[in-house]
Amino acid sequence: DLLRDLAGDVDVCYPSFDDESLDRCRLLDRCDLIRVLTYEVEAETLPRIREFVRESPRFLFRRYGGREIRDQYLLTSTEVIFVGPSPKDANGDSPTLIRVPVDVAGEMIQDVRLGFNRLWGAGNTLA
Repeated sequence: DLLRDLAGDVDVCYPSFDDESLDRCRLLDRCDLIRVLTYEVEAETLPRIREFVRESPRFLFRRYGGREIRDQYLLTSTEVIFVGPSPKDANGDSPTLIRVPVDVAGEMIQDVRLGFNRLWGAGNTLA
């Protein structure tokens, strides 16, 4: 539900990208420009990404080839949403989400944005 409610431009950092990640990205259909940054992509997912970008050109995908990316988050103009593993008692059903609005931690969000932009600029286009 969180992804369906996001609007505007969104930057997404997914360290490891697979078919399930792509399906989640499809939920960002109300957003304008979506930049997805990853570190590794499953081989069978790459053709699906290319097809998806042809259908939805507002999505941009890049792979960063430097030091491994470990953080998973979504970044908008008003907040950063950190995504963590599911709690042990949740049976893996839903990840832990920590939403940090810009009015609470604007400087931290600016640091996350600068880091994302640096990795994005050094990344290679996937599709």
